[in-house]
This record gives sequence, structure tokens and C-alpha cells, in this order.
Amino acid sequence: MDASLSLHPLIAAAKLRMRKRRIAFALLLLLAGAGALTFALRPSGGQSSTGTGQHAQSSPALSHIVVPVDSYERKWRAWIESNTGYGISRSSALVLRRKVVRITNQTGATLLRIRIWRKASPVAVEVALATAIDPAFYLRHRLGRLVTSLGGHATYVKVVDPRGSRIFEWYERPGEGMVGVSNALMMCSPVQAIGAVNPPPCPAK
Repeated sequence: MDASLSLHPLIAAAKLRMRKRRIAFALLLLLAGAGALTFALRPSGGQSSTGTGQHAQSSPALSHIVVPVDSYERKWRAWIESNTGYGISRSSALVLRRKVVRITNQTGATLLRIRIWRKASPVAVEVALATAIDPAFYLRHRLGRLVTSLGGHATYVKVVDPRGSRIFEWYERPGEGMVGVSNALMMCSPVQAIGAVNPPPCPAK
């Protein structure tokens, strides 16, 4: 028998094995690519929106809290309602509203209610917030962003904890203002009250 003819079956078998390996390798690449795509499309890890502590963000878990309108807020509203003028347009009020919502979220609080009094003079902003962040830390390091952003407006801001208890309350209008915060947190507050009695240092560094 011709030796070259006896090698043909071996060559055919080798080619078949090589073809199978190529197909298997192609399938492996396809599966690997699909796995990488699945990983890329997965939501990234990190803090949950309902987390607590200093990294807490706006949380749906806090949105159920009801903050009643108290005597200070009613007094502020009464003045606002009696001082109306030309005000600002609806579109400008919407821009202001979006700004307040964005900054509130950035501070790590959940906005419970908001009202823009666009016909007041000056334009007034009324908000109630809830946060699960440590009260001292929130007042010292977070709330100031919102307070600063509201400069130039008549303002009412109330912040409560997850139980609905007041952490901070502040209103301001031409000629009058009020700050409601415990003596223990007074030095953490971004708005200082006049006449505080020997407040201790803020516990948040």
C-alpha cells in the first residue's frame, strides 16, 4: 500500500479535530463576550438610597413622613400672603423649584413638601425635609448648601429625623427671623440664633 494514501485518514481526522477546536474556541469567546456585556449592564454597586449615616441619600423610605404646619410656619405664611407683588413668572418659579429639589437631594435629605410663593415680595420658598443622617453632621456639613442657595428669598425650612421629630426650623423674611434648634446642636446650625445660652461645641467634626 502507498504510504501517502495510508496517511489520508489521519490527516482528515486531524483536520476534523482542529475544526472542532475552532468552533469550541469561537463559542467560548462568544460566551465570554456575553458575560462581559451582562456585567457592564449591571447597576454599579455602592450605597443604597435608603442607607443611613453620613452617606445617606434622598430616600423613598422617608417620604411617608408627615410634617404638620406649626405655629411658626403659619405665622410666616400669614406675612407672605399679606405681602404680594409682581413676583416672578411660572417658568422662573419652576426653575427655582428644580434648583431647591436638586440641592436638597445633594444634601442627603428627602423633600417632603415644597411651595414656591412666586407672587410674594420677595419671592418665598417653603420646604420641609427629612434626613436619616446624624443630625449634628447634617446641620454642620450639609444643610448650609441649601441655606446659602436660598439667599435673597423669604424662606421657611424645617428638617425632621426619621421619626418626624424636629432637628432644625428656620424662617426669614424682611425684618424678622427665627431659628429653632436644640441647644446641643446650636453650634452645628448654619443659622445661628441670638441669645443662645452657653451652647456646647458641635459634636460633629
